[in-house]
Amino acid sequence: MGWLDAWRAHETSQLLLPGPNDLDLSRAVVSVPQPTERLGTYANLLIGQVRQRSRCRWSLEGEGPEVLLQVKPESTAPEGFTIKADSGSLKITGATERGVLFGVGRLLREMTMDWEQSYATPLRTSAFCPADLHIESEPDYPIRWHQIAYRPKTNSYDAFSVDDMKREISEAALFGCNGIEMIPPGLDDAGQSPHFQVPWLEMLWEASDWCDQLDLQVSMWFPNFPGSDQAHWEQIFSSLKRLDSLFVPGGDPGGLLPADLFEGVERKAAFLRNNFFPDASVWVSSQYGLGISVDLELEPWIPSQRLDGWFEELKTPRVKAFLTGVVYGPWSALPLDQFTTRVPAGYLIRNYPDICHSASCEFPVRGWHPIFATTHLREGINPRPRTQAAIISSQAPLTDGCGCYSEGVNDDVNKVVWSALHWGADQIGPLHGANFDEQLDRCLLQYAKLFLETPRRAREAADLIYRLEEHWTEPLDLDKVLGTAELFRQLGLELRHQRNWRVN
Repeated sequence: MGWLDAWRAHETSQLLLPGPNDLDLSRAVVSVPQPTERLGTYANLLIGQVRQRSRCRWSLEGEGPEVLLQVKPESTAPEGFTIKADSGSLKITGATERGVLFGVGRLLREMTMDWEQSYATPLRTSAFCPADLHIESEPDYPIRWHQIAYRPKTNSYDAFSVDDMKREISEAALFGCNGIEMIPPGLDDAGQSPHFQVPWLEMLWEASDWCDQLDLQVSMWFPNFPGSDQAHWEQIFSSLKRLDSLFVPGGDPGGLLPADLFEGVERKAAFLRNNFFPDASVWVSSQYGLGISVDLELEPWIPSQRLDGWFEELKTPRVKAFLTGVVYGPWSALPLDQFTTRVPAGYLIRNYPDICHSASCEFPVRGWHPIFATTHLREGINPRPRTQAAIISSQAPLTDGCGCYSEGVNDDVNKVVWSALHWGADQIGPLHGANFDEQLDRCLLQYAKLFLETPRRAREAADLIYRLEEHWTEPLDLDKVLGTAELFRQLGLELRHQRNWRVN
């Protein structure tokens, strides 16, 4: 076995190990003193994530440092949490079950998880956090949703298995996302995809059921289309385990006269609330800026005139009786600051930013070099952390939060940025007093450690994400571009990344 001896002679351990100021969690036991079904789900989610990222085998019983999950009403805001390490154990406390879920996500983001194994070295694992870890945190904005919709017209979601969908939803929650928006069949899309793993309606049920198990809100994007009658509505609504929100866009697709739009929304909302989900909120956007409908046979319109009629409808007692809030989305005919000043008091305002496109869209890359524009096109992989942070900084204070428009996993980095920055800083903890740039940087470091699984090279990986955006926004330097590509290639050669789609 000369080759093995040679391998062993040249091998050095790079495993990250806990130091004297760390709490070793490699053999932790998760306990739930007052168990509920959801707390049990969170415990298993935590155990599974730790095993995936570190190969450490946490358990629900046995000997080892305790990680305790508990609900204490009034301990913080409803979605807030406290994480406190003390005397060799750790407690995650939420005022609600959902608060515990976000505490679980934050713990995973703060932990260091590592493993190594080779021909000469048996599996070695490591998981730890600071021994004095103390975080108290609650979100700045109540709406932090993402559109993760199983349908043909996406770049990845239609190929998801049920397990893939559950993983995508779970990982969104780890960065503070509290709602998932779905899209039904029978509208502006093909009826099926060659990539479908399960039928469309079955995935609606599975995804909404998993959201319910996690206590994430479920929203449905559901335009008013001719031919979409009560039989269609019943087919869709009966295929959902849970529905918290109905969103009907006024345009893109659409373009109906405001009076016709709101009359249709009123009927659909009444059917939904009377027959399926009585507490569902109802939302409407304008999105009249295109001036034409690509889906309905409508005459072109003047966007400002149609928008004026839309605002007038919002003032009527009939609309106020059923409408919860309004949505500002792509192809809106006014800038957000002007739009919000015309929304009557009493309505919530949700931002619906297009975070997945890079050209011919709401937030195009300015001065994009033709080489990138012709190779990446409109919907390529598009990590734009600084651009997204700047948009959030200017737009979020005008709204009650965001429900982001997405067509797949190409905008994966952008999703976590919108979630994390809408959560905000800590009352106590590493992000206490952190400004926007500091929050963004920590978000990318956590993304690198947790999702790219690069605890040893987290700073380097986060900087590479910044560099991807800089290559688009700065004058083209091919040597820098090729250097970045080579660093990512080297990162992907590590054994742990062979099955990580975010790296390879």
